[in-house]
Amino acid sequence: MRPLLRFPIVRFMRRRQLLFPLVLVAIAGAVLFQGTLEYDAAPPPNPRAPVPGTVPAEPARTVVRADLEKTPLTYFADYWAQLAERAEVHLTSVGAAGAPAIAVGTRLVLAPAEPAAAVLAAERRASLVGGAAADGARELGPFRLRGWEPDLGLALFEVTGEELMPFTLTDPRVLPSGSYVGAVTLTAAGEPAVTPGYFVAVKPENDGLPDDLVVSMNLAAIPALAAVVNLDGALLGVVHATPSGPRVTSSTSMLRMIEGFQVDEVCRGLEVADLDDAVRERFVIERGVLIEYVDPAAFHPEPSLRGGDILLEWGEEDVTSAEQFRQLYDAGAPGELVRYRVLRNRRRIAGGTVLPDTECRPVSQGPVRFVSSGMALEWVDAAGGDAPGALGWVVAAVRVGGPAARAGVAEGDRLVSLEGAATDAEDDRAALEAASERTAPMLLSLRRGDRMRLAVVQPEEPPAPDAGNEGER
Repeated sequence: MRPLLRFPIVRFMRRRQLLFPLVLVAIAGAVLFQGTLEYDAAPPPNPRAPVPGTVPAEPARTVVRADLEKTPLTYFADYWAQLAERAEVHLTSVGAAGAPAIAVGTRLVLAPAEPAAAVLAAERRASLVGGAAADGARELGPFRLRGWEPDLGLALFEVTGEELMPFTLTDPRVLPSGSYVGAVTLTAAGEPAVTPGYFVAVKPENDGLPDDLVVSMNLAAIPALAAVVNLDGALLGVVHATPSGPRVTSSTSMLRMIEGFQVDEVCRGLEVADLDDAVRERFVIERGVLIEYVDPAAFHPEPSLRGGDILLEWGEEDVTSAEQFRQLYDAGAPGELVRYRVLRNRRRIAGGTVLPDTECRPVSQGPVRFVSSGMALEWVDAAGGDAPGALGWVVAAVRVGGPAARAGVAEGDRLVSLEGAATDAEDDRAALEAASERTAPMLLSLRRGDRMRLAVVQPEEPPAPDAGNEGER
């Protein structure tokens, strides 16, 4: 200690009684500095190494959320994926192309119009040229066509196989504007897909019933058909493709459309109405109905009946009411010659007319069937053709695997000549009907678009109907 007292600073600290505290501070600082050096030199600790004397750490657990967690803002993409999976049990596919369909009943599905058009085209092809058909059953796998509306782009199919689980329908009018909704459907691969969006409003029809839904979503990303559902998976409406663009129809309007699809409508070439008693007294008649409308396309070359005629007799029976006339009309067979009697300009006129088919097409001027060649030709006027040069005799149907199909003839081809003889007039029907009975090879000159083709068709005995049906199914 004495040697240190030689230093003035030490003597000063001693007189002030600060020497001892200073020594303690120095010792503490040295200890802390040494600890810092040892910590930096030590290796990093292993978090997985067990610590002696401590309880092992609890293993990490996977966070399990509810099956359908209503937190779209927190788990947005995952939430909509869950919703699509929940809705998958209410969706199915129709047709070879796998068109998406919505189960609206245990035995009913709503589908795009394309599968229905394919069924009807196959049915018409079979009726014209034979081959595979469903014998009028309009079946497509486990589905049977009940009705369709091309303008709406929708078709109704009945389920002939296993029952489906339908959507639960809800009234969109009770949904607040701005609520989340999703359009669920099946992809071409059969996987569920969803397009999220928002519900805006319901556009009422003139009668006040709900019609189209107004939604905010990417409708262009939706295929031919999708179900619009709320967060609970209940059906609010459907998105469907129409010739004028996508449309979102409410569930209430959808039910009315389904009811209309299930009503078999028969096209009649005549529309009639009952007569008032005052009108009958004026014309001094006790029976008859007024012909309101005559479909000019249903009769060839033109109808002998006119709008404004009073129809007195039909098929040698007195006409007493519009309902009775419809029954008499429906009882007739397409192509049947029906005798009638009408009152026209206060003159009684008798005549006859050939009943058109159930689609209001004149039977006498139907397609010319080349059954042994597996094709049918029909006359298409200028109004019925879309492409240049569509006027003329056009291939209406080709039997799959038949002689015409093997020769390269396709539906929509225009027949320019047959065996070198031009076929550019409707009056060539007689020549074509005679050629349809040929058994020798026929040389056809065809126009397909702006290209010409030549085909040699060798007629053969058509297949038996039963064999064709088995081949289709």
